[in-house]
Amino acid sequence: MNEISELYETAIQQCRVRHIYHKERKVKIFSDNIVIAQEYADDMEFVQSFLQLIHLLQWLFLGRKILLRGGITLGDLFIDDTFVWGAALLAAYNIESSIALYPRVIIDDSLLKRLPRECISQLYTYSDALPFVDYFQLKGDDGGRFPHLLKQYRKTLLELWHDTKGCKNQQKIL
Repeated sequence: MNEISELYETAIQQCRVRHIYHKERKVKIFSDNIVIAQEYADDMEFVQSFLQLIHLLQWLFLGRKILLRGGITLGDLFIDDTFVWGAALLAAYNIESSIALYPRVIIDDSLLKRLPRECISQLYTYSDALPFVDYFQLKGDDGGRFPHLLKQYRKTLLELWHDTKGCKNQQKIL
């Protein structure tokens, strides 16, 4: 759990450096879960900053050979220092546990319908038609892609594939 918290803090620091950090986010880290809650704003800057955070988290976790699977949704949620509950939590959990299947963070229809058109280009869809955060679109400060990270991603996936036993576990890597 310390590793998850450390990676999240690293992502937040990188967001601050890139001027895409929003203080209004509330976060709960428990077990192998990260809940990031924020009131939605129909604003491209808001959505892009949130997607950037997800991009950064995916890359940072990948660097530690941890593949992320999750869901982003809109809905009622209560979160404080002790509790987190609500329809949005249940929907995100359902996406992560039953729908995502592979390492990806899927965007729920409730959110997709409200995304600014410019932000939809940051999403990717496979043959199952489920839109997810395309972390290969993450760009460096110079505007270029991270080719060295793509090579690292391939290497990590191959290592995880060889180290993982069983078809069900291997499907999570592909």
